[in-house]
Amino acid sequence: MSLDPVHEQKLRSHAVELGVDPDFAVAVGTQESGSLGPSARSAKGARGLMQVMPATSKEMAKKYGRDLARQGVAYLGEMEKKFSGLVDGRKFALAAYNAGPTTLAKAQARAKKRGLSPGKFSDVERFLPKETRNYIPLVLGNLVKPMKPITPAKKPVLKPALPPPIIGYPETLYGFPSRVRGPLIRTSSGSLL
Repeated sequence: MSLDPVHEQKLRSHAVELGVDPDFAVAVGTQESGSLGPSARSAKGARGLMQVMPATSKEMAKKYGRDLARQGVAYLGEMEKKFSGLVDGRKFALAAYNAGPTTLAKAQARAKKRGLSPGKFSDVERFLPKETRNYIPLVLGNLVKPMKPITPAKKPVLKPALPPPIIGYPETLYGFPSRVRGPLIRTSSGSLL
């Protein structure tokens, strides 16, 4: 499942404009709408590339205009900023984006009530809806994989240089007398012809 290049570029442009990681926005958009693009609609009423719920769209339109893709990227950015101080801030942002900040806050309250840390995602995750628990690793899996760091190449093992081909007579080869008569030619591999 992937976005059409035109829609991907649209999300990337909005992300750059709004200060959101473009790869993160594309990963969410890919999971939310996939190949359906802006025509995607969910059974719950979410619409567009980023599957923005009507109530969220109404609120985001006040600051970011009517473009649903722009609203979704902006909302994702707000969620990411809200949870940026936490170790797993991106997972919390995805949980809030998918289930809503209120559902996430309730999960955090349940974790705290049980003596767990509301700021530790592994403690909160079990109290989130199953759909959200499944959603987060899917989005993270959509992120563009970073390239492996470039490591310096191993230094090549240098073989001793072979002497240049020698054309000559064996009796004068390297100044030693030889029993072989006639011209000799040394090949690049070092053997004599």
